[in-house]
Amino acid sequence: MRKAAGNPLVRQPPGNPEAARRGISLRGLASALTNPAIVAFLWALAIAHLVWIFTLLPGRVTDIDFSLYYTAATAVRAGVSPYTGNLEPLAQRLQLHIKHQAQLPYTPTFLLAFEPLTHFPPQVAYWIWFALSIIALSVSMFLLLQRSGHGASALGALILLYPPLAEHFLTAQTQLLVLILLVLMLLCLENGNDATAGALLASAGALRAYPLALSAYLLLLGRWRAFASEVAFLTIIALVTVLVLGTGFCENWIQGIGYATRLGANPATVTLHTFVSRFFWYCFGMKLSNWLEFFRYAAIGAAEFALLAFTAKATLSSHRFGFSVWIVAAILLSPMAWTHYLVLLFIPFGELVAAANQGMCSGRAIGMMIVSYGLTIALYVTMGAMPTDSAFRAWVWIGQGLTLSVLLAYISVYWLALDSSRIVSAAAGQDSARLCAQA
Repeated sequence: MRKAAGNPLVRQPPGNPEAARRGISLRGLASALTNPAIVAFLWALAIAHLVWIFTLLPGRVTDIDFSLYYTAATAVRAGVSPYTGNLEPLAQRLQLHIKHQAQLPYTPTFLLAFEPLTHFPPQVAYWIWFALSIIALSVSMFLLLQRSGHGASALGALILLYPPLAEHFLTAQTQLLVLILLVLMLLCLENGNDATAGALLASAGALRAYPLALSAYLLLLGRWRAFASEVAFLTIIALVTVLVLGTGFCENWIQGIGYATRLGANPATVTLHTFVSRFFWYCFGMKLSNWLEFFRYAAIGAAEFALLAFTAKATLSSHRFGFSVWIVAAILLSPMAWTHYLVLLFIPFGELVAAANQGMCSGRAIGMMIVSYGLTIALYVTMGAMPTDSAFRAWVWIGQGLTLSVLLAYISVYWLALDSSRIVSAAAGQDSARLCAQA
């Protein structure tokens, strides 16, 4: 891949070391996290965490969400739409356990891509799927940590300790596949390989739809070649999917999206519209009056419009770090996003560390991400320990904090984008003043 001269996404450290020192206000924390003893301790915890996850996996082979993927893809293989029928009889024949699903939110392209695994027995297919997830995580971590620089070892351990990663593995999710595609997209954009970047975004969108929000990022930057490539590849993928499966599958999937959004009362969904809606539902009940419904939709519209406005501002302030802002925004704006989507925050984690090493990161951006990370851990532990049968009302209100942790992560990367631009501008101004004084 070629380097694009003057590319605003290529990492450019500020020329003034004084600006670099001002850019990092949490030097004590950075020093602690690079201490060999602390790094070794974190990695010991991370390895123990992975061992614990691995011991639980054999008992999850026949459970959701892998069982849903396998059953739905088997139905596709038999020419039956999995979006409109009851999959339970088929799941029982396959000896898989699923909850009743009248409709599924998975894209037809995803089910078509998963279909080859149904040629293997469920137990074999499960471990192949798990291996693919491990490969995607390993490659993503290698690329992100390679960019991060000093402190990468501690960051790697903290990534493996992040609770949504354990949830991702235990429920056999798909977000690590999206992660590797977006990491590769970022690298292609930085190296000026826009055609490949657009194709990668199209692939991620075809698998899970919500990454297509990053199309706005390409448009704001005027990366027309990348956007055109995305549209072209997405069109090709859609045509292949329709030719193989038929139009009925795609029409049924659109209905499945509507079904999935009705699960928003669960606090484990971390989108902005479900976060706002739950305040109304938890306070006034699930059946709202016409006036309350009006105010609910008005509040959702105002919140999402504000998020888009702030995201556009951050993107125009810092082309490079705007990518991380759009990663978090895509989660918040998705029709449905669960807590395991937070593995995508590994990209902002890496960008924060890299920016700090280059003197382009403010202390408030780092501090807010630390608060988000800590809150996520605290909520997972608290909600996991609570008896939901006797304290359900408290459990759901505490669960609102899961979306709050995503919003805090958004604030962190928003500040990263704005503050990095100011730090670089200040450094450039000081360099110009020094040159004038020398002249």
